[in-house]
Amino acid sequence: MFQRYLNWQSLFVLVAIIIAILSIIYSNDLTKKLAVEEQNKVEAVAKALEVAGKNALSPELDLAVQIISSNSTIPLIITDQQNNVLDYNNQPDIAETNDEAKTLTILKSKIEEYAKFEKKIEVKINDSTSQYVYYGESALMQKLRVFPFTILGIFFLFIILLLYFLNYSNRYIQDKVWVGMSKETAHQLGTPLTSLVAWLEHLKDKYKDEEIVGEMGKDVDRLQLIADRFSKIGSQPNLEFQPLIPIVESTIEYMQLRAPKKVIIELETSVAKDIQLELNKPLFEWVLENLVRNALDSLEGKGHIIFKMYEKDTQVILDVSDTGKGIPKSSWKRIFNPGYSTKKRGWGLGLSLSKRIMKEYHHGDIFVKQSELGKGTTFRILLNKI
Repeated sequence: MFQRYLNWQSLFVLVAIIIAILSIIYSNDLTKKLAVEEQNKVEAVAKALEVAGKNALSPELDLAVQIISSNSTIPLIITDQQNNVLDYNNQPDIAETNDEAKTLTILKSKIEEYAKFEKKIEVKINDSTSQYVYYGESALMQKLRVFPFTILGIFFLFIILLLYFLNYSNRYIQDKVWVGMSKETAHQLGTPLTSLVAWLEHLKDKYKDEEIVGEMGKDVDRLQLIADRFSKIGSQPNLEFQPLIPIVESTIEYMQLRAPKKVIIELETSVAKDIQLELNKPLFEWVLENLVRNALDSLEGKGHIIFKMYEKDTQVILDVSDTGKGIPKSSWKRIFNPGYSTKKRGWGLGLSLSKRIMKEYHHGDIFVKQSELGKGTTFRILLNKI
């Protein structure tokens, strides 16, 4: 399902890019046609000036004047051979000032700008006299040049928002699925657990001195704890001030007993022994156990797992390192995605739930701090002291 979702996203983005390219091509074509049309209009104005300058009594003078005065869109500046301004038209910057010196400065600047883009036409008044028509782009042309980029900006903003919404919806659906599975798991464990507790009480009465009964009791208690953990996923758990070091020590002790004999789990800490943090003990222990289980899978029967704790500003930092196979850098973030797993067995929920427990419930974080193939991995947990 997720692969189909990613393919659909890719197709959507590809179609958007094609539309964007076609929009730019079409807009550029329109711009070129309008530029040619405006140049033709300016050439007509230049021709009218030439006619008017050669013979003030020509019958074509009225037409020339009409052509010149009809221009209400294209900015023009008419100069003599020494670039002295003779007339100008459609200059919105000048309309805002009554200062002649400032007006002249603006016109000179515009002349340089138009000349830079070769927007200049010579008008031959006679054999010894010429005038020059400098021209710019109409407001319509300027808007048309900017228009495709504005549309593309809005278009891509829409795409980004849509993809964000789709991604958010996808994560929401995933969360609902995992939460539903967690609660269903807790529910399914409830019935056999109730039966096991009853049978255990019966065995305690009959074989009260047998060591095996006590060990079975511990395992049943553990199953009840696991069911309780699953039942808490999806609801806001209670946080209480808990002594941090005893929780970590008890988790290490529990996992050491169940680890291969050639695996050593150690704790190094500079944190104050009496420090207490707001924690949900069952869920936080679950996070630690998930990290140790992943480390044990990576170690494949021998190696070290080291817990290192220290304080920094308002946080307690807990690094869990192993000497196992390591994780490719491309997978550092993906391993926290629901369903992602490199193992043949399992649903890929452990690290995903750990991330949720740390970020959403404890307002801390968990991430891969460092990993190198063949040398090991370090996960970092951030806990707030306040």
